[in-house]
Amino acid sequence: MFGFHGTTDTVVPIANGVTARNEIAGRNGCQPAAMAVESDGCLSFQGCSAGHPVTWCEFNGGHMPAPQSATRIWDFFSQF
Repeated sequence: MFGFHGTTDTVVPIANGVTARNEIAGRNGCQPAAMAVESDGCLSFQGCSAGHPVTWCEFNGGHMPAPQSATRIWDFFSQF
């Protein structure tokens, strides 16, 4: 999973996104968010099962594509 979520999203509240993220991270065998590694506004969950990484990025914005996300998305999918 590679998720982006705007902190001011009025369509899908950030709390709902975080709940979904935590559910997927748990299903993928990842350690809790408190143990995730933060880098440049994103969290990379640790200990996930092989081939099931979870990365989560929050940005200042609403229900819209994350600014300058193309490179991050490409890098994520290129690992497969």
